Amino acid sequence: MIASIVVFLLVILIHEFGHFIIAKLIGVKVHEFSIGMGPEIFSKKTVETQYSLRLLPIGGYVALEGENEISDDPRSFSNVSVPKKLAVLFAGAFMNFVLAIVSFGIFLSFMGFPSTTVEDIIPDSPAAIVGIMDNDKIIEIDGNAINEWEDIPAAINSSENETLSISYERNGEIIESEITPVLQDGAKTIGIHSKFLVKTGNKIVLAFQETKEVVVQLYQTLWMLITNQLSLNVLSGPVGIKKIISQGAKSGVLTVVYLLGLISANLGVMNLLPLPALDGGQIIIILLEKIFGREIPEKIKIGINTVGFAFLMGLMLFITFRNDLKLGW
Repeated sequence: MIASIVVFLLVILIHEFGHFIIAKLIGVKVHEFSIGMGPEIFSKKTVETQYSLRLLPIGGYVALEGENEISDDPRSFSNVSVPKKLAVLFAGAFMNFVLAIVSFGIFLSFMGFPSTTVEDIIPDSPAAIVGIMDNDKIIEIDGNAINEWEDIPAAINSSENETLSISYERNGEIIESEITPVLQDGAKTIGIHSKFLVKTGNKIVLAFQETKEVVVQLYQTLWMLITNQLSLNVLSGPVGIKKIISQGAKSGVLTVVYLLGLISANLGVMNLLPLPALDGGQIIIILLEKIFGREIPEKIKIGINTVGFAFLMGLMLFITFRNDLKLGW
């Protein structure tokens, strides 16, 4: 429980701090910097800004002058230039990517990252049935070269074939076989765990590469969801993420650090999606106004954001009840 709260608060804090610090640097008036949503637990008011901690650790916000209303204040968000607006909006996701790089860098320094070499096999799994063994190195799945661990689930879930070809190396010998994945939590799997290896080289560079791979994999997953190649069962809501973090905490602090990086990178990507009420949606609106040379009426923007926020909250609740709580909707 404590690990989950710490991870949630950190990813939210660093995201909102990105918006906050850039807004302050460019002179935009900040009314409130809140971590969490819902009822207020604690707050402190300075000359200009209220700092709040709220009950539900499922989000946060930075309330800017003129962000959602017409304002004549020269320090209003609506009165700054387009590049400054974009900088404020992008800063939250940027800080999440920075946190991911730092987290992966710490994890890499002590633990390493998943490789394409098998650590162990789940009993009675497809991999066990075809004879894959510990220390085998996966080379190719269904015609897709396997260079990173992330390539394995991507190759398995992107294939439309029920039975896949698989090639793996054992003691210098290449073995080819056929394997039939099984469905688990909405995604196909063959039942193998990766061996973690400490990579040599500059840890920051490697951490940056890991962050990039996580981001690319997330976009691939989103595309597979959109094109109906993956089920919504693969998604987790706040309750599901809490369970994952709690389970990770049993494996040690370093596992939680890795999950912190993973969740932070995911939050950065999700916030940049071009959906109303998200930073990406706000960026699209600003760019459209710049391209067409006219502002969208505030009432319309507020309406779009309200509908978008309601949709996202509804989707989160749907995933929470359907996937996290297993109510089977």
